[in-house]
Amino acid sequence: MPLSLQHRYAVLLADRTGDVGTITTVVIEVLEVSPETTLLDIETALRDADRQAYLVANSTTAGFEVVLGMPAWQAALADAGVTVEQNWAGLSRIAPLDQRTALPDQCLNSAEADVRPQGGSPGLTPMDV
Repeated sequence: MPLSLQHRYAVLLADRTGDVGTITTVVIEVLEVSPETTLLDIETALRDADRQAYLVANSTTAGFEVVLGMPAWQAALADAGVTVEQNWAGLSRIAPLDQRTALPDQCLNSAEADVRPQGGSPGLTPMDV
């Protein structure tokens, strides 16, 4: 399914940052809120807009990596041992939602858990009562 205008804008705006981490995060967020969207839909939007970010399918938790520039893309394809067509086929598969969301879930650590409100009304401390 093609990207919505809002998601296309978010991906293209992330590409303008030139930051692989930002682009990866936005792609993952788009996939989370639009499960019918494939990585190939996002790659197509990037190619149609003549952007510098390229998606390369792989077996990581996210299912892809972002590289910047055509030389880096060609090198990543060579490293993976796949052709452009094989990469497109890999990007066209819709990953199960639990695989897409595994990365953010792994980031929860005990320090973050300690700052969550413990029962009672959210946002109220004993001094507020």
